[in-house]
Amino acid sequence: MAALLAAALGCGDHAPREAPYVAAKPIPRPEAASLVTFDFIESLPQPVPLPPVEPSADEQADSPRLLPPVELPLDGYTEWFGGSREAAAQPPLSTDHRSPVADQPSAPQPASDRPSADDAHNSDARQLLREASAAATGLPTSAVVTERAQAKIRCGYALAQRGANFAARSEFLEVLRMLAEAKDRQHGAARRTLALTNGLRALDEAADFAPRGSGLDSPGNLKVVLSSHRTPVAQAPECEALLPQQLADMYYRYAQVQLGAAVAGEPAGSMALHGLGKLYNQIARVEPEKCPSADRRAFTLQQAALLARDDNHLAAHELGVLLAEAGHYRESEILLAQVAAREPNPVVFRNLARVQRKLGREQAAQGSDEQARMLAERDRSASGPVVWVAPEALARTPDAAAATSMTTPMGKTPATPQPAGRHDQGLGRPPMSNVTRLPGGWMR
Repeated sequence: MAALLAAALGCGDHAPREAPYVAAKPIPRPEAASLVTFDFIESLPQPVPLPPVEPSADEQADSPRLLPPVELPLDGYTEWFGGSREAAAQPPLSTDHRSPVADQPSAPQPASDRPSADDAHNSDARQLLREASAAATGLPTSAVVTERAQAKIRCGYALAQRGANFAARSEFLEVLRMLAEAKDRQHGAARRTLALTNGLRALDEAADFAPRGSGLDSPGNLKVVLSSHRTPVAQAPECEALLPQQLADMYYRYAQVQLGAAVAGEPAGSMALHGLGKLYNQIARVEPEKCPSADRRAFTLQQAALLARDDNHLAAHELGVLLAEAGHYRESEILLAQVAAREPNPVVFRNLARVQRKLGREQAAQGSDEQARMLAERDRSASGPVVWVAPEALARTPDAAAATSMTTPMGKTPATPQPAGRHDQGLGRPPMSNVTRLPGGWMR
């Protein structure tokens, strides 16, 4: 035991043994984690051209047409590409101002050639613009925007049927704004939203020319009103010599063109304008004191709906009825005849017959009435096996008697059928949906 202890302490006969030295291997440095990169280059979307419009501006009813001819003022707009095209094609500016060879002194640069902080900010902005794609920022696609717009249009119609006119107006305006902004994002220029703003502003400012008591008869009052407006058509010097009614006509026509250009080619946008026009027509009949110019707005919005989509037969029919109510029977006949040819409907033919009688064309009116009767019978026969019968005839059928005996509680007798005289007026007449009969006999 002592020997073992002495050997351990190095006090024995032999010198203490040294442990063999092994050089430690260096620990390899961990490699830096590299970011995953994707070689993806996003191309700028090409602007979608708007539908062509006839260059003529003749408003006379000399030939049938659904689309009022007008030149949409879209040529003056320019696309924004984040700077010039040449600058966008160049590589991003470098923020490293050091010379590539550090040992060699570089010649001093003029102050005008030295990169500034603005150049670095512009480079960062261009980089962010290239990376800010629709998928990277969660921007909804065009299909989703259209689906949401259709849902809002249905909501607007439901609100209008319940009498919530101004809530429905907000829904229709939101649809127009959504569609205009979605198209502007594709084009890279705020041209449709600008057109929408100009059109709505022109509608609001046109109401200032409506006579209200003291009115705008004095030239001084008219000059003050024009100076407060922002509609471009009022900035011409010759406008001061026009009558307030003439200025209002210019404003409404300008609003038609701008609103039509804001949603040109969009079916949902055209239907939103049509719904907004029907809403103002309802306000003009129910609450005219809240909006004295509601009838003119309704006419303007239906025209704008046709400018946006010339195949909107609902807007064309509504516009034909408005033309007839305003006394423009010739223009109304041309428009309603086209709607009847493209979308045959009993209501359209009945309205066309009324217009033709106003023009003294009794034979043509009888033909339109016959077409309306044939279409109504065809729709009634194609609706299925449902047949309108008298209540007493229905009660005498075996199925009805069996059903009455099965559903009548013990000790009670079935209710006596009502006399047929109360129901004779409704027999043989199919229900009509989405049709409103106005005091003058027009149906929508």
